[in-house]
Amino acid sequence: MADAIYIKGVAVTKYKRSAVKVSEEWPSKYSKFLVQLDDGLELSVTDKRRLAKV
Repeated sequence: MADAIYIKGVAVTKYKRSAVKVSEEWPSKYSKFLVQLDDGLELSVTDKRRLAKV
């Protein structure tokens, strides 16, 4: 589907169209789930088509 996992501060591998752009704020408006770990790492599960359920 169109879901993807993005890690804050890590370059995005481009495949067709990405839901998260470098210029956008973090997390993206398409984020369904945001994880913040104790070591400061943040990752976001995005769903541009808005079909996912958490």
